[in-house]
Amino acid sequence: MTLTKAAMAARLMEAQGLVREDAFALVELFFLTIRKTLAEGDEVKLAGLGNFELRDKRQRPGQNPKTNVSIPVEARRVVTFKPSNLLKEGHHQQPRCDRQIGCPLNRLLHCGKSPIGEK
Repeated sequence: MTLTKAAMAARLMEAQGLVREDAFALVELFFLTIRKTLAEGDEVKLAGLGNFELRDKRQRPGQNPKTNVSIPVEARRVVTFKPSNLLKEGHHQQPRCDRQIGCPLNRLLHCGKSPIGEK
């Protein structure tokens, strides 16, 4: 299953009791913040997930596959993603709620259920 922005918003609505507009706004704000941070030239580090980094690629020779004519590929800046060690090693277990009153994970995780819908 692919996780979309709409699915993320739906899960926020269910877990946090948000109205539809607020849930969608929160998801959009999250991604907007990431885009703005990268546009400013800074890295984005999300613990347990990974890092979004900017890399400058130098100009290099390329080739038109139809005509076999050599053309330069312009230098450019690209966004790369480096997964965290936890994600790479498959140690991305879902945290469990300790069932204490006021536990911040209670509503999000439903005391053991994954926030992304997997069990």
